[in-house]
Amino acid sequence: MECQTSVVKINSKKLDGNISKYYHIANRINVFPVPDKDTGTNVYHTINKSLEKIPHNEIFLPAYCSSLLENMEYFSLGNSGKIFSLFFTNSFKSWIKDNKIFVDVNELENALVNGIKNTWNYLDSIG
Repeated sequence: MECQTSVVKINSKKLDGNISKYYHIANRINVFPVPDKDTGTNVYHTINKSLEKIPHNEIFLPAYCSSLLENMEYFSLGNSGKIFSLFFTNSFKSWIKDNKIFVDVNELENALVNGIKNTWNYLDSIG
């Protein structure tokens, strides 16, 4: 089954919505990598600023992903923002490379699993 929603609809729903509602919970349970109680705030800042800077008329999935990943790298805040940015990059960079226009549920699942695995491997390799 292909995803039939456009990136304009996705962006208009503000993917940061749940993060903005619950970032304070992540701040309370923050113990990794530094227990400074700002993990949720940093993740919220990273995604919110990144989404704000994507052109509102961007509808081509590879270009949307490319803008999002570039923005996340630039706007990531703190260790948690950097890790979150790395996860997104590891998850979706292949969609840019392969020039994906539509993705199905299995491709989304595979992208997220690869993102987790590759991000974890990277963090493990740097100690």
